[in-house]
Amino acid sequence: MTPAKLKTEDGYTFVRQSDGTWTDGDMTFDSIAEIAASVAIAQIEGSLTLDELCALWDAGRDVPVDEDGHIESLWVGFAPGTHREEVWRWFESQHPRPGFAPGSMAFCRR
Repeated sequence: MTPAKLKTEDGYTFVRQSDGTWTDGDMTFDSIAEIAASVAIAQIEGSLTLDELCALWDAGRDVPVDEDGHIESLWVGFAPGTHREEVWRWFESQHPRPGFAPGSMAFCRR
């Protein structure tokens, strides 16, 4: 299985390690939520765990959205101007569980 990778807006590539941490070979973060709080994620490759998806969903609460439903800043690889429903569909596609619906994300609540 190929490890998940993410690229930042600055061009750094972080790879998920077997212990769940993320590193670019120089810096290491304990979680994807920690990365999202520190830098803009420009692209994600590979599969994320449910916990990682939930962390990203939670981080997305701070992304500004205009009155028409378009995000106003780069977030998890989505350019400003992307409609929030496209973001929702991406989250739905990331988890194989039938009925996975990020609009409610009730399963993310601990």
